[in-house]
Amino acid sequence: MAGVRLPADWSVSLTYSVNEDTTKEEVYQQYFEILADYMDKDIFIDQEGNTATALEIGQYFAYETEKLQSEESETYTLGTRCDFHNSAALKMEYLIQDINTYTSAGEIVRNPKAYRISMDVVF
Repeated sequence: MAGVRLPADWSVSLTYSVNEDTTKEEVYQQYFEILADYMDKDIFIDQEGNTATALEIGQYFAYETEKLQSEESETYTLGTRCDFHNSAALKMEYLIQDINTYTSAGEIVRNPKAYRISMDVVF
């Protein structure tokens, strides 16, 4: 974060942040330990008669959960603050994010933008 105080009770700031969510393999190991006794038995049968073993179901859920945890994002925030009174300030921010989510369908890129305006009041 970088900021500078300007004359007439104004300040400007620029913030940059990175978030890299990665999977934790130890989370999935718990599923396989619980299902160890049932790994080779058919435990699921759908309406069409298709079957799945506990191992296949565990691998599916581990894979799907892992996809949900794989996300990277960068955030840029440009803000300004005006102290217009001894006990009040007006804040304005413009926020840009670059979010990359990795799924079985490939990489999904989103770029949300937001304006934020707030007033801080000290009583």
